[in-house]
Amino acid sequence: MARKRKGRAAKNAKAKAAQEPDELSRAPHTFVIKRGVVGRSVNHLMLDTRKVMEPFTASDLKIGKNNVLKDFVSVAGPLHVSHMISFSRSEASPNLRIMRLPRGPTLTFRIENFSLMRDVVSSLKKAQNHPKQYDHPPLLVLNNFTTEQMQDRLTTTMLQSMFPSINVTKVKLNQVRRCVLFNQDPESGKIQFRHYNVKAVPHGISKVIKKIIRGRIPDMSRHQDISDFMEQGDNMSESEAEDNDPENKIALPQAISSRGNAPNQTSAIRLTELGPRMSLDLIKIEDGICDGEILYHKYIQKSEDEVKDQRRDRILRQTKKRDARMEQEKNVERKRQEKEEHKEECRRGIKRKFQDTPREDYDADGYRDEEMPSDDDDEAWYEEEVGEKPEAGTLGRRNIRPRGGFGVRGGRGGRGGFRNQGDRRENTGRGYPGARGRGFHGAPRGGSRGRGGRGRPPGDRPPMDEGRKPSYKAVAFRKKSSFRR
Repeated sequence: MARKRKGRAAKNAKAKAAQEPDELSRAPHTFVIKRGVVGRSVNHLMLDTRKVMEPFTASDLKIGKNNVLKDFVSVAGPLHVSHMISFSRSEASPNLRIMRLPRGPTLTFRIENFSLMRDVVSSLKKAQNHPKQYDHPPLLVLNNFTTEQMQDRLTTTMLQSMFPSINVTKVKLNQVRRCVLFNQDPESGKIQFRHYNVKAVPHGISKVIKKIIRGRIPDMSRHQDISDFMEQGDNMSESEAEDNDPENKIALPQAISSRGNAPNQTSAIRLTELGPRMSLDLIKIEDGICDGEILYHKYIQKSEDEVKDQRRDRILRQTKKRDARMEQEKNVERKRQEKEEHKEECRRGIKRKFQDTPREDYDADGYRDEEMPSDDDDEAWYEEEVGEKPEAGTLGRRNIRPRGGFGVRGGRGGRGGFRNQGDRRENTGRGYPGARGRGFHGAPRGGSRGRGGRGRPPGDRPPMDEGRKPSYKAVAFRKKSSFRR
């Protein structure tokens, strides 16, 4: 049974459902890419960073060998991409660039050291790595960042704009599953990056009660009474000891989907690291997308005059580049017009050619019909061989248009033989008639049959030696006189 086609209303409804809501389209989206050959470890670090930035990132973005930075910038606008994170590798260390699209600025960090997700998860006793925690963006936590210097203000603003803002009055606690921490060292200025899972657990409940609340059946084989099980040792783990910290306690304003947590009751917040880890050192801040003015450099300091000269040279390069691009566009337009004029001239030439020859001389396929010349050799040969004239129309040609090729007339017959009569040779008569010709390459028919040769008169050739039999035979071919075009 054929599949039923969808109507216009169904297609429009599907298209509307595929569009993102306004609040999602306004959220910051990111591209996480690599540039050049970075190695296997940095490539895995790039993939881990994509998981950190989910769900507002291109998780399966494919990067070709021929892709350049402008390719991603050109498609960023229609896809609502506001930031781009680029990983590269130099001889000293890997580098991380954070770019604000489409006009910059660009922050360049040196990656001092890093750890991948798999390394962090393998070191934990109980990892929190369920996939639903990546359905919502993480919280952003900035620690020890100041706004005294220009580079600190730009770094703080850039990191804040990479993650969606939070409306405290409308936030849902069930969507708060992860957090990202950027901690700046006041002395060295290096930034530590961490990624955690956020979990709320009920406070003031023993370990055995938590097992019962979670639906686990306890092992009572070693106890005589239920009270022995409830009053067993209060050995706490490291994470349970953190729950006694008063700064770690909070009263939940909403109900969350976890057992033992109720609204307006005290719960403890636990953080489980997910990875990756990175230690970043800010090296450079430049205007634009990796090609603008250097606003800050950690190791290179320039005077005001040098900055002015550099700005003037950059403006001059941009002006020359713009003029060259305009000149190229003019040349492309000029060549296009010349090509159109050449085509038009060719059309006019073809039109003049057909106007010189009457149109009625050509058929529908563009061939000209011409009368083929007559050939009486066939009738003469037929009368000589058969003894009577052929019937009318038997050997006549039909005035048809050929389809290519031509016929070859048959070869002439062999010349008559000779026999010795003492000191002279005698003509023995007519030779054998030649074979009939065949048509080649689609000719209507072959050439006519050749006639027998005449004996050569005596005295044309020198006398032959005695005892040797004469074997003079000549076969001549001639092309058909009336081949068709």
